[in-house]
Amino acid sequence: MPPAQSTEKQLVSLEHVELGKYLPEWLLSLLESNTGPRLLIIHSSDSARKQTLEVLRSRTSAPLESALHQTIDRLLDTLQADLHLPRVLPNDGSTMQLVHSACSEAAKNLAFPIIHPVPDHDWAMSRTKRLASLHKALSEEDSSVTWDSDPGVVEFESVLAQLESKIERIHPSRRLAIIVKTLKEWESTGQTPFSLLGLDGIIVMDQAPSLSWLRRKLLVQLGNIIPIHQLSYAGRFRIGEHGAWLVDESPCRNADSLPDCVTFEINQTPRIPWRAPSFVSWNGGNTVHHRISLARRSHSIAATFELLKSFEEHGGGSVLIIDAALSSRRNAWAKALSERGWVIPNQSENMHSNPLVHWLLVLANLPHGDEAWSLKTLRALALQETLPFSESWMAIEHPKNEGWRPKPSVSLLEEIARGGHILGGNGALEKWITTLSTWRPDPLRPNFEAAVQQLEETQWWFRSLVERMHPLLDNDSLEFLRELGPLIGVSSGEELPLPIASADGEDWLMTLFSCLDWPLLIERYDGGVAGLQKLVELYNRAKTLLSSADYCFPVSGNKWVESLQLLVGEASLPSISIDGDLRILSPENARGCSADLVILAGLSSQEWSMKPSLIPWLDAEARLLLGILRPDEPLRDARHDFRSMLNAGPTVIILDPSLDSDSHPSAPLDEWNSSLSIEELALINTPPIFIAESEWDNTDEYRKWDLNLPKESRVCELSLRPAAIEVVNSQVQKIITGSGRKNNRLRSGLSIKEGIESLQSPLHPDVILNGWFTLQMRDRIAREPTAKVIEEYWQPNSAHTEFVSMEKMNIIPAKKWPKTIPHLRLASDWPLLSSRVNSKTISPVPDPRPLRPSPLEVSPFDASHGLDDNLELKDRVWSASRIQAWINCPRRGWLEKRLMAEADEEMRQDIDARTRGTLHHDSIAQLITENLGFKVGEEREVFEPVNLSKVPKTPEQLMGEYVSIVIRSAPWLFSGDAIASQRREDLLAMTLDEIEEHLESPQSRDICGNIGSMLTAELTLSNSAILGMELPLKTDKHEYAIITVPESPEGVAKIGEIKVRGRIDRVEIYPMEEGWKNSAGSTEICPLDLDKDSSWVAQRHIIIRDLKTVKGPVKKDERLRHKESLFDEVQLALYARAWEVTHPGDRVVGVGITEAGETVIHHLEIDDTILSPSASNFGTISNTFEQMFRRPREGKSPQSNSFRAWMRHQLSVAVGTSNAAQRGLVIPTPSKSACEYCGVKDICGLNTIFWSDN
Repeated sequence: MPPAQSTEKQLVSLEHVELGKYLPEWLLSLLESNTGPRLLIIHSSDSARKQTLEVLRSRTSAPLESALHQTIDRLLDTLQADLHLPRVLPNDGSTMQLVHSACSEAAKNLAFPIIHPVPDHDWAMSRTKRLASLHKALSEEDSSVTWDSDPGVVEFESVLAQLESKIERIHPSRRLAIIVKTLKEWESTGQTPFSLLGLDGIIVMDQAPSLSWLRRKLLVQLGNIIPIHQLSYAGRFRIGEHGAWLVDESPCRNADSLPDCVTFEINQTPRIPWRAPSFVSWNGGNTVHHRISLARRSHSIAATFELLKSFEEHGGGSVLIIDAALSSRRNAWAKALSERGWVIPNQSENMHSNPLVHWLLVLANLPHGDEAWSLKTLRALALQETLPFSESWMAIEHPKNEGWRPKPSVSLLEEIARGGHILGGNGALEKWITTLSTWRPDPLRPNFEAAVQQLEETQWWFRSLVERMHPLLDNDSLEFLRELGPLIGVSSGEELPLPIASADGEDWLMTLFSCLDWPLLIERYDGGVAGLQKLVELYNRAKTLLSSADYCFPVSGNKWVESLQLLVGEASLPSISIDGDLRILSPENARGCSADLVILAGLSSQEWSMKPSLIPWLDAEARLLLGILRPDEPLRDARHDFRSMLNAGPTVIILDPSLDSDSHPSAPLDEWNSSLSIEELALINTPPIFIAESEWDNTDEYRKWDLNLPKESRVCELSLRPAAIEVVNSQVQKIITGSGRKNNRLRSGLSIKEGIESLQSPLHPDVILNGWFTLQMRDRIAREPTAKVIEEYWQPNSAHTEFVSMEKMNIIPAKKWPKTIPHLRLASDWPLLSSRVNSKTISPVPDPRPLRPSPLEVSPFDASHGLDDNLELKDRVWSASRIQAWINCPRRGWLEKRLMAEADEEMRQDIDARTRGTLHHDSIAQLITENLGFKVGEEREVFEPVNLSKVPKTPEQLMGEYVSIVIRSAPWLFSGDAIASQRREDLLAMTLDEIEEHLESPQSRDICGNIGSMLTAELTLSNSAILGMELPLKTDKHEYAIITVPESPEGVAKIGEIKVRGRIDRVEIYPMEEGWKNSAGSTEICPLDLDKDSSWVAQRHIIIRDLKTVKGPVKKDERLRHKESLFDEVQLALYARAWEVTHPGDRVVGVGITEAGETVIHHLEIDDTILSPSASNFGTISNTFEQMFRRPREGKSPQSNSFRAWMRHQLSVAVGTSNAAQRGLVIPTPSKSACEYCGVKDICGLNTIFWSDN
């Protein structure tokens, strides 16, 4: 703003001072003297005030009157008391809540017609905040300016005025205007504020050019009472070099023009004010400047650390670091400087960052927002230990089962959220309660009784939590709970007791506090309890303020939670002030400060932004129209501050990030660089005197600084050298310089890596192998053999120990066997390993896993993989999925399945693929069992009708039943969101209205949708009898099957055994000449090894099928999932052999995958000695095993049954993996396919072998 016009009555004078002389010597002399004039000093900043008092204390032993040293903000506090004005409202969330209540009431009376034209609508908190922000920005500007587009500032001012008169308090943004107005009234009556009595004058130190209109008016108003003498740096006012100008008066140029309060004689000569030249240089002449170039703006802390270390060793002194980006990296400064014992004040901690307050707000927000009752939030609350609750929070005795308590199962919550597609947000509470009350654990699963207990405990916990949150729920949720009635245990059927619901939000908060385990809480977070204490203080203050204005704090629901959040969001916990020789300040807080060494940091455009602050409704056009808040004000202030900073001490070091290609220098730095002459550049680029010449000696590879000559400059410049690549002793080495602990660790790590003597030993020597492991694994993969040794197509099995990855193996043959490669079954040796035949073909081989790479004979490395044989795990029962995870990669199996270290499951917007797969499994199984007259999990004894195609119903009738089953099994079908609608169309080809109509009145339907494809494919399987669906693998003695891989006829030793549990999706009987069963067949377990001409006769021929949902499939991917299950996985082989072991006399003659997607295909791999490839109505038949498999050590003319040979080999893979796991072998097996979807790849790190870190 331009300076005010002078009047005769105004007693305001201006005197220029030299740059770098914030406190001129003559002023210091006056302040030291006990007989001189009594002066009030208004400082540029609080830091400058504090420094001035310290300087005066060091120069005089006389007591100081600190009340005579003020800043404008401190002076306002003093004047408020002097003028007998009401207290100011606290500048926190309690005041915002009060203002919001007043605005809400005013809005109902149409007080804000532009932004709130409908008074019946709720007034949003966001509008109060936006208006408050706009009002605060305009509160110190000329109020006489009118604004036609005013959205409601005038009305907001009126609301605040009415509120102030009601509660006899002053709003913070109106305080200055009220003080100026009251001061003028006192002046008109001849009264003088108490703090101004006895003053001879007021000295206003240099102020920022953007000093607001109202603050200038305040100072001018004071000048009407007490003479004001302003000290300011000279320069061009228009661009910001000159400080704030209070009145349009020429500066004092001689002794006669000085006011009496600063007129005195020096050596019997009247003091003559300093007269600024017509052009004021940036260099005040009393400072030595040094510029240090940074290759990266992020190097400023490292450079400062080295400078301070050298300065301290050179004698030291006071240090001032001025960082424009201090607010964003105060913690980084504190961490770096603490290494040398320098301590800086901590930043005021926002209450949100307090862990106890954070979790309290997470709990309060549980019923609200887009994440209301989401799995992510529920899981976090179930696992958090920050807020320790006592037993009174939920622990209630179960009416029937002793020991049952309301406690959550995170895995069950994940399963239910996935199955019910519960995403959180509106309606999630109803979905959770409904799903938990109808969910039933699979009766065929292991530990069914424990699952039943777990389900009811989780249901009980959830409803108890809902009751605890009762006063915070919305009206829809409360109505739902009223209609729900008492809680009936989903497992026990008993009515379960629930906690007593709190009456309102305050009661909820107090109840929560009473249920905390305070001794444990204080033990864990002694300092963190201050956050809860502050919260209670703010809450009580807000209630008191609202009550004084006849308003009420919201009682319950979302508004109570929003108000609580507002209190927290506007509040901070106090910081700790620390005095010392080192200070770190922002440019605005460093005004008027000085030190022996000043370091300027954060000088890039990203760190020191010149962008004006964004104010609601106040765009550039409105600013121009009003003539306020000019967009160049930040730049003018920055220019003024930068000139002051350049002269803030005897030695000033500028950390210049101009070399950083990813950023630009800030405008003041860029302008200053451009203004420098060659001579000035030569001077400022000289190294500081306290940096030893050896530290930039080019012959020292570990020098910290470089003194070089850039191409674009004609003078040398000093730059930080944090790292470099050098040739040392004829070896290329990476050099890390710097004195910090981090630098020492980096240097030591590189030395160890490069085989050079390390400066310090690692904390744990074995840890160094972690960084070496990925490099070593990448090297071993590159060295894996590729030679075509066996018949020029394969590698011998003896090369097995040289492979560490499956990346060069091809275990899934193409649709057609390569024409150029003979069948592997007829090779001269078996099994073999893959080799690249040509650029497009890798020879197919049987699965060589588990890989057994030779040890590196590095003890810690081998021990970490279990190769030291010091770890032996207990024998366990395997599921097909668990053993497969270990087969794919033992390290993954160990981390995922044993340590449970995989990342938390995140709910996706789409219906989870596992949920859709389970729906396909269960619905088709239910359709079949209901129509064939048996139960899921039971074997049939009567085969009439034999399969679904023989049921005396039309396909349309079956389709109607199928639709009913699916609808009852998938609650997410009734969701109205777009994703559910799309999946509903894919699955059923029905609208939501059609589904609801069918549910009310089931009827026959045309075959359509994905389930229609499933039914059509099912009706083609007409020649086999369905024996059972979801049949468990168990015996009379065990809930699992024991599978043994015995010695083969060729003398291959017994591999071992494996215990397997699980359920087979579907078991069928292949018809024999004698019917479904040959009573004359053997009653023994079918031998694993049979030849083609074997005479062993079975009682039943069995087909094993497993259903897998797939995307599409497109033509090129048909059979792919089937082949993966045959060659890459062991599930089908395990299930086939487990069936034979648990059903003596049965022989499995076919296994296959049903690929269910937009189309459904029943694939079947057959034992061609029993089932002909031309057999019809069994699905799509193939006989790939005949091309690949035979028993080990058979010759080139094998007689073995290829189907049985496949089974033996896949069982060998499973048993071998089980044996290795029990021995504690966790050797990783990385590959692109294994690592891409690995849940622990971030922990492992080997995925970077195939992809970058990104």
